[in-house]
Amino acid sequence: MYEKDDEYVDSGENMSINSGKRKLFPWSKSLRSFSRGRRNCYTIQLPLANGTAYLISASFLYGNYDDLGVPPTFDLYVGVHFGATVKFENLFSFVFEDIIHVPTTNTIHVCLVKINATSGTPFISYLQLRSLTSRSVHQDQSSTGFKLRLISRFDYGVSNSTTSDFFRYRGDVYDRIWTRYIMSDQEKNELSIKTVDKSNLSSIPHVYDDQPPNDVLGTAMKSKTGRIQFVYIDAEPNSKFHVYQYFTEFMKDAKSGQRKFNAAAIGETTNSYGPFEISAYLKPDCKSSPIVTGQGGGFSITIKATSNSSLFPILSAMELFQILKVSSLPTHPDDVKCMLEIKRRYGISKIEWQGDPCVPTEYSWKGLRCNSANPPRIISLDLSYNNLGGSVPKYLAKLPSLKVLSLRGNKLKGEKSDKKWSCKSKSKKFRYSEVVSITNNFNSIIGEGGFGKVYLGNLNDGTQVAVKLLSSSSKQGHKEFQNEVELLMGVHHKNLVSLIGYCNEGENMAVIYEYMANGDLRHHISTRLEYMHNGCKPPIVHRDLKTSNILLNEKLQAKIADFGLSRVFTIESESQTWTDPKGTFGYLDPQYHKTRMLNKKSDIYSFGAILLELITGQPAIIEVEGSSFTTAIHIGQWANPMIERDELENIVDSRLQGTYQANSARKAIDTAIACLRSEAVQRPEISWVYNELNHSLEIQNIANDEIIRADDDDDDDEQKMDTSSNNISFSSSSSGTPKMVPVNDTV
Repeated sequence: MYEKDDEYVDSGENMSINSGKRKLFPWSKSLRSFSRGRRNCYTIQLPLANGTAYLISASFLYGNYDDLGVPPTFDLYVGVHFGATVKFENLFSFVFEDIIHVPTTNTIHVCLVKINATSGTPFISYLQLRSLTSRSVHQDQSSTGFKLRLISRFDYGVSNSTTSDFFRYRGDVYDRIWTRYIMSDQEKNELSIKTVDKSNLSSIPHVYDDQPPNDVLGTAMKSKTGRIQFVYIDAEPNSKFHVYQYFTEFMKDAKSGQRKFNAAAIGETTNSYGPFEISAYLKPDCKSSPIVTGQGGGFSITIKATSNSSLFPILSAMELFQILKVSSLPTHPDDVKCMLEIKRRYGISKIEWQGDPCVPTEYSWKGLRCNSANPPRIISLDLSYNNLGGSVPKYLAKLPSLKVLSLRGNKLKGEKSDKKWSCKSKSKKFRYSEVVSITNNFNSIIGEGGFGKVYLGNLNDGTQVAVKLLSSSSKQGHKEFQNEVELLMGVHHKNLVSLIGYCNEGENMAVIYEYMANGDLRHHISTRLEYMHNGCKPPIVHRDLKTSNILLNEKLQAKIADFGLSRVFTIESESQTWTDPKGTFGYLDPQYHKTRMLNKKSDIYSFGAILLELITGQPAIIEVEGSSFTTAIHIGQWANPMIERDELENIVDSRLQGTYQANSARKAIDTAIACLRSEAVQRPEISWVYNELNHSLEIQNIANDEIIRADDDDDDDEQKMDTSSNNISFSSSSSGTPKMVPVNDTV
């Protein structure tokens, strides 16, 4: 029996397929579509302890439910790791994915992830989880967090005259999909029996609780040549696999040792296993291959009779699994429990609060920041402007690594009131001796700025940090140090470098940040990168935005740093007068420099210079060689004449030639120039800039898709049923409780 999925997912909407003249299976007529957010997740609480393997089955039938006529492509994640990319060959293709997963916590997240803005809307027709027993053939490879993704599950010996290519049998306790193996004339030698004896299986080696059903074990292929070979050629380089082979002895008079064979998995290396003898008459048996690494995109499995075997090998079924990469652990379970309790207690329904809070980092919960420990812990949480009522959440005390907390803009009792900040930070104050220890006596310099040198450090829990130490000769002194610390103690944003702590002992002053592994943007100006400029509340004007103050982490995600010159606005639209207009030549707003009137549009000017740097590969101030002397001009002055002549090839970085769409580049350039207008009132808001850059990206993505389609010979009009080994109909999870029925009438 099936149940609705409403209690397992917080997003998505139920949709139905209008089959028209096409006959669909009952369980494939409805689905759940996820048009909002990038990652949407099912959350399933597990009844069994850690270490239990689960078979997770998901199926997808597009059926043109949205009347767009274009099947989407999206990613499937199980836990915190990538499982598969879901693709469709035509409108009515059935795609299913089976993944065996050993979770490290008592929660499993199954997530559908949108790849990009043009890849379509993720959806799912059916989701099933079944726990595997300790006597599962797949438990023999289990370790904490391991994952296997099904590539093929073949039923050998099925007659080639059978019309269906896929089968699901009533006797299969795991409701698996079995694919008919189409034999060549050289391979045809089908065997069939009516009953397989599964009594007293516990006394037989290599027999497991999840053996194939009788319908599968009751047919087999017998070798005509003394060997059976399976070749897989679609593997990605260095992919690793497990192969499980199932056998049943069909000869009543077969004696021990008569059917004996060796096996070899041949990929990057040759791994032989065997010799094997098939068990007694009608008793099933299973052999598992060693791990095989594909070579040049493929590998093979060969079964060959031994020299002293009087009978040729037989094969009833085979399962081929790819070993998925498991790199990091999910968020610490105590932190997850705390966040889920906060979410439940205060009714927070953010679309971005699904799946694991911290991992993968590119899908971490909005307003939340985690350290790089394994498992990661939550170190910063922004719950501002969520209209929360009642008392301050007691569960926050259960987040031991939490250093930064923002609760402003709520109605919580006991919350401190301040014009600037509503909540004090948990940033740690370090002693100078601790700073010396963290930096290994200032052993490794990773940067330098107006404040002083920046050193690489390591906290006691192994977290890497950046330590900025005030230099005695620094132009920025105690005032800027205090400004930066106080500002970052009260604000949190995903595009701002997080403050971990500070030191203030007389002349020894230091600021300790999260470590950004890839340095500053100026250094990586020629690489592919991501940058988003969003405002904070209360508004902050950075006053020194430049490529060297935008740092990149290991994922090349950009974050703003160096807030020593920043200013806070208590009113969104307010301008303020400062007697000390500061900034960096080339990025400094000329109107602010002239009038000393500072507002948010000053940062827009700086961002325009940064954007033009990214497009052109040129610095903000360009030195132009003259006949007798060198002149320094602003990047906007350098670009304007070529923009007027529409000389894209001379403006865009030469290293990007041939890789960009002209209209996309023009829009990005026009956006940068709009930011560089001399009068602040003529410059756009950052929201407009964001939308324009998104539009530029969409133009580029559409152009890329058109290139791909031009090479694609797929005929959507035929809308034929998919016959590949990974496509089949499954039951919908969002349409009541239909009863399980087999795919094939013969079962």
